[in-house]
Amino acid sequence: MRTRNTIQRIWIIIMMSFVGIYTYGQYTIQILQKSCKYTFVIPEGWDTIPRSVLMQKLPGYSIDAGLYPLQQQEYFKGNYILINFLPTIKTLNGFPFKQIEEDLVKMNKKKLLPNTDTLRVTYKGTESKKLDGYCHVYTLSSIVKDSVALECVQDLLLTKFGYVSLSGYQKEGGKYALSELLDVMTRNIQIQQPYKYVESAPKQHITCVQVMVSVCIGLLVYIIIILFSKRKKNKK
Repeated sequence: MRTRNTIQRIWIIIMMSFVGIYTYGQYTIQILQKSCKYTFVIPEGWDTIPRSVLMQKLPGYSIDAGLYPLQQQEYFKGNYILINFLPTIKTLNGFPFKQIEEDLVKMNKKKLLPNTDTLRVTYKGTESKKLDGYCHVYTLSSIVKDSVALECVQDLLLTKFGYVSLSGYQKEGGKYALSELLDVMTRNIQIQQPYKYVESAPKQHITCVQVMVSVCIGLLVYIIIILFSKRKKNKK
């Protein structure tokens, strides 16, 4: 009898272990970039966009993950989130957060200004915040191409060797407002300790060239290439 009870307890422990592994694999994705390793917890009601779909939508560009609400019939309709890592030429450690934010604001204003007869991009401002030991820079913008309108919030999360870019989009019919998308993005990401940004006292002046490499493609290029693509990819 004692042996049977022992076996039952062991079996319960084994089953609980499998449940834990399954839960982790289902709701958490791990990103292993050369210059940054991080995890993102998939919140309830969301799922990942298949890798093949992301590669088809944006060939030649590196996107670590894409998310969409399960209630949507299409991946890129309503709301969605794109996550990717943007490396910098130099490590951000040692540079003051405030100065990095100021240079990002200057860069965003310049990069978002070009408009055409069919494309209008409106820069709505940049905010920064320190949350749970992380430094965030948020950029808000609205885009209109032909008759298609889109609202966007991009969160640049500072890391040791660059930025994790989390971009949330709201098209017509999207259930989630930008503030809700921002909450989903900021509270579900974890950077591994060796790759975290560490701020120190100002030592030297930084330039956009040093810390902004690749950031300029983080917003406008994705908007033009991905979000207004005529090709539609339905869920399978």
